[in-house]
Amino acid sequence: NATALVFRGYQEIVITGIEIASYGKDLKDGSNLAIAVKEIAEAAPNVRLRLGSLEPRTVTEEFCASLKQYDNLCPQFHLSLQSGGNNTLKAMNRHYTKEQYLEKVQLIRKYFPKAEYYLLGFSLGSFLVRECLNTVDLGKDIIPIAKILKKVQRNGILYKYKNPKWVI
Repeated sequence: NATALVFRGYQEIVITGIEIASYGKDLKDGSNLAIAVKEIAEAAPNVRLRLGSLEPRTVTEEFCASLKQYDNLCPQFHLSLQSGGNNTLKAMNRHYTKEQYLEKVQLIRKYFPKAEYYLLGFSLGSFLVRECLNTVDLGKDIIPIAKILKKVQRNGILYKYKNPKWVI
């Protein structure tokens, strides 16, 4: 399919989905996301390749090392984090902590020092303000390459990310 896209003139392929980390788990041939990326990158070496919607469990030493070899892979990572609060992550049935998330960020930085960004997001509807502020604080830990997707309100003051500083 990647080769067909090249012949049709496409210049970029984005691999994304709700559960791309699970790619291949239902197949009996040993396929996984890293193998899919390899096949696409090699089939379309002159086409930009991006990954979207990664989960922290996807990012391993082996995964990063395998991706590093493809020049057409854009060093941009949508590494989802719904909260910087461990209690909220647990309540959301996420299988990682904010500390583990930061380890994954460091691993990406090790292999892709010019990685463009990671995404942090949170729902303002049902989470405690304290948990939302934990997310903002975690974002500060990985600035300047983080973008906070939502705003958080505290005591009537709206906080938002504005490069290169946090502003009120």
